[in-house]
Amino acid sequence: MAVEFLTTWSYSSFMGIGKALNAASVPALSKHQFRQGASSIRTSDDYTIESQRSPSFVKLLRSAKTTKQLSDVSGHLLPQGHSSRHEKLPKKRFLPSGWRTGALVSLIGAVVVFVFNLGITIWVWANPSFQANGAVGTMYRGNCAVVRNMNVKIHLLVNVLSTMLLCGSNYVMQVLAAPNREEVDRAHAQRRWLHIGVPNLRNLRYIRRERVIIYMFLFLSSVPLHLLFNSVVFTQLQANEYFVLPTMVDWIQGREYNFDNFDNFTDIESLRNKTWIRDFEPYRIEIDDTVKLSNGTTVPMYQNMTAAECFSKYGSHYVSDVGNIYLIQAQPTVWRNPEKWELRRLELGGFEWAQITNDSTLMDNENDSYQRVDFNATLPFPSSPRRYPSNVWRCQSHSSTGCDPGDESEIPRDRSQWKPYGSDLSYCLVEQVEEFCELQFSFVIAILVIIANLVKATCIAITLWKCGGHAAFVTIGDAIASFLDNPDPSTSGRCLQTRRHVELWWNWNQWAMDNHNIAMNRDRRRFRPRRRTWAMAPSERRWVATYWSYSALFVAGIPLAVLALRNMPRDPKRLWETGFGTIQGNNLLNFDTSLMGGVLLANTPQALLSYMYLAFNALYTTMFISSEWASYSVERKPLRVTSPVGQQRHTYWLGVPYRYAIPVTLLSGLFHWLASQSLFKVQISVTEMYTRRVKDQISTCGYSPVPIILTMVVATVIAATGIAISRIRFPSGIPLAASNSAAISAACHPPKEDGDASVLPVQWGAVSHGNDGEFNRDEHIGHCCFTSFPVESPIEGHLYQ
Repeated sequence: MAVEFLTTWSYSSFMGIGKALNAASVPALSKHQFRQGASSIRTSDDYTIESQRSPSFVKLLRSAKTTKQLSDVSGHLLPQGHSSRHEKLPKKRFLPSGWRTGALVSLIGAVVVFVFNLGITIWVWANPSFQANGAVGTMYRGNCAVVRNMNVKIHLLVNVLSTMLLCGSNYVMQVLAAPNREEVDRAHAQRRWLHIGVPNLRNLRYIRRERVIIYMFLFLSSVPLHLLFNSVVFTQLQANEYFVLPTMVDWIQGREYNFDNFDNFTDIESLRNKTWIRDFEPYRIEIDDTVKLSNGTTVPMYQNMTAAECFSKYGSHYVSDVGNIYLIQAQPTVWRNPEKWELRRLELGGFEWAQITNDSTLMDNENDSYQRVDFNATLPFPSSPRRYPSNVWRCQSHSSTGCDPGDESEIPRDRSQWKPYGSDLSYCLVEQVEEFCELQFSFVIAILVIIANLVKATCIAITLWKCGGHAAFVTIGDAIASFLDNPDPSTSGRCLQTRRHVELWWNWNQWAMDNHNIAMNRDRRRFRPRRRTWAMAPSERRWVATYWSYSALFVAGIPLAVLALRNMPRDPKRLWETGFGTIQGNNLLNFDTSLMGGVLLANTPQALLSYMYLAFNALYTTMFISSEWASYSVERKPLRVTSPVGQQRHTYWLGVPYRYAIPVTLLSGLFHWLASQSLFKVQISVTEMYTRRVKDQISTCGYSPVPIILTMVVATVIAATGIAISRIRFPSGIPLAASNSAAISAACHPPKEDGDASVLPVQWGAVSHGNDGEFNRDEHIGHCCFTSFPVESPIEGHLYQ
């Protein structure tokens, strides 16, 4: 039926410009064929019957005839070699046209991503320099900072590839869901309307089954991309256990510990101090010890560092390139029994030791200038990645909850004056540990992604091959052109019908048709000019569904952001320095997960974000196509179609102009990348402090507060943009059809003389005016429509049908 309709349109086009075409230009068409085409051009009621023409319309018609004569003299309306816009579909072309061009670009993109994914997987599997251990391959092993940087860059690349793949898939899905004229006519005959030009699911009930099947495969193949693609590459980080041993240079050089100074501390467990020093014997080292690295080189096992270097090196909860540390002090560290002594923080800053007595406890209760400090008195101090924070030993108070490095009462601003354990620090001896952080590649996830990628490429190819003749109404221009060529009788007499009228009353007219007067009065409307806002274009259901996704993200994001900020720096600069997707020790979930379980958990927000993007995309598209629709009431211009003929304009975008679509697409990619850095899979190998062998694995998910906050900011920008543009007003006059096929069709019943309207610049307006007054049988009813003829603005209060 679609091809027959296209051929009929071609005949009508030639009838409109018959004088301009000679026999040489149309050798394939006989006069009989011209007449046959002209006779089949209209199947609906006309509004330009001679007895119903108003004087104003007769004046417009004369002007239109003059325009047609000028067109005949100036030359052909259609390009040479194209007798009709619809004859283009059956012709074989080297490159596809219309929506097929975008589908071909989408296919090329899908194939490129598929080849890239397959090539990387084979490369990692087959490359002997990479270690493939079952389902996981190691792409890089070594410096942990390099692994982190590579991971961030690879995730950016993955988000670019997934965005490109999903954009192409969404484009083809929108084309598949776009109806052709046959499907629209069938739906209208059942008093059902379809969406034109916007992503939707409603149309799937009324389109051909083969396109529905392809659509569902494209939809289902997006699931593994959203849930898995971001985790095909992940990191296996390293965290070292270590001990902290305060000592003196004599002891580190092999001599006995100097106990002379302890004699002055008879009241501070001097005997226990001597016993404690003897317990240090197993920790003696040889300063000249070396360690052999995996690349065959030999380096000193211990390195001298200044106080400032030492403080900075152990600034992170997880350390990978250093291990055990010896604090070489000028005076010995004095051990105090925590059962008899307590460390107090003074209100004015600083600390002091106080012996615990009944009197001192009473004094503490009466004096608010003291605050007890939870002192960790274990020596040597064992630092474990499993216990946060692992570097409390850097604080003067040695509080088990750690301290703020910016607190000068704990740590001096001049790090060279840092005195751990209350004694002057000469230097540090720090164990050098070879890093073995890994950038790993999951073959299972990669195979699932490749299969999904292959399904998408195959579906797009099938769409081009099997559905290449699908004359889809991809844009509203496609629909307007079709309805102008062959008006739909089911929407006849409803020229002021809006989207809302169709949704509320079209089914009502089904039984009202039994009463002709009721149906006629319902269809005839008095023109009331109103400047509606863009917010009126999408339905209430679409607004609710769209902003529900934003509300869900916001409701879930607020407590997550609050939890993520707990134990984080309050200073914005220092908070920013915590980074994107980095592990601080206090930003891990308190339970372990398997590899695949952690991957699914980390990528679950991606599904919500994808739904939010699609919902807002549909919302924006509805408003933009409604703006395009309304623009035809204020200026005359050619239709924007996918396969232009005559003066029609070619379109490179569907519903949202590129100046908006490109920033939105980039914002979507940023959105998903920020989400991947907000909640991420964490794999950490913990090494034992004595042998440096892996003794434990931490497998869970981590979170970063800065990306979480930025994700919510980007989501708010997207949501606020929708609210902002919804306040823009449409020009008054033209009924608001939005994407409703029946409302679009109702505005496309041109005068019968206007046979070439679809290929000429058109405008919406009144071609005849009704009388001002109550309706009666003798009253003339006006008519508004899209036409290439001159139009006037409808008159307020007049009846139009």
